[in-house]
Amino acid sequence: MYYPCFKELVAVKDRKTGKQGLVVQDTTKTSKSIRTIPLTNRALVLLKELKTKQQSKINIVFCTKNYTYYYPKNFRNAFQSILKKAGLEKMGLHVLRHTFATRLFEKGANPKIVSTLLGHANVGITLDIYTHVEPQQMKDTIRLLESI
Repeated sequence: MYYPCFKELVAVKDRKTGKQGLVVQDTTKTSKSIRTIPLTNRALVLLKELKTKQQSKINIVFCTKNYTYYYPKNFRNAFQSILKKAGLEKMGLHVLRHTFATRLFEKGANPKIVSTLLGHANVGITLDIYTHVEPQQMKDTIRLLESI
């Protein structure tokens, strides 16, 4: 099943009052950001469970108890709390995109498809910035020479 991803929630500061507010933008950063993203069956089940718990017809995936938007900083804070409990160092949420790409490559995924999933303009961005080589991958690659 596919769900279109075409809106973006942005925290903005009012220049006059200095107060922060949330704005739902109907456009994304780039045209490549507008894409259909397939989900795993497990993700679909979890999202359906979440929707059932919300008992609402709102189209917010993760919302507060009052069915309003979470501020992005609350996601960052929750992520930091998870990292701390797991005994991991602090890092930004964006690292999850790198992990996503790297794990797909470890499983042999097609670079162009991973690049498209991430919404990159070209596969070079994905390969150069979003993937990371693990020591075991280098050892496994060298072992390929044994069969020559």
